[in-house]
Amino acid sequence: MSEALIPTLREYRTGYGLTADRTARLSKDALIMHPGPMNRGVEIDAEAAGDERSVITGQVANGVAVRMAVLFLLLGGGTGALEVADQPDEALSAVQQPEAARA
Repeated sequence: MSEALIPTLREYRTGYGLTADRTARLSKDALIMHPGPMNRGVEIDAEAAGDERSVITGQVANGVAVRMAVLFLLLGGGTGALEVADQPDEALSAVQQPEAARA
């Protein structure tokens, strides 16, 4: 099985990539999302990533914060942190601040 399912990056981009032309055809309410990391020019054109409807930067930032919080809890640093928080913002603050700062 030495054959690739998609032989070239150009073919992938043509078939699946979010190009400037496809972006122009989206509704004005559409959000452009990608969890990152992006392969600009293959998965998504720079114009699409920089479009005013793009929320990619926020997605990436939130993904990093969530992964950091999960690692913190898994490594035992979050004892009781989830009990302190009733709101998502409070949960993130509880995870980001050392135990002494919360007391």
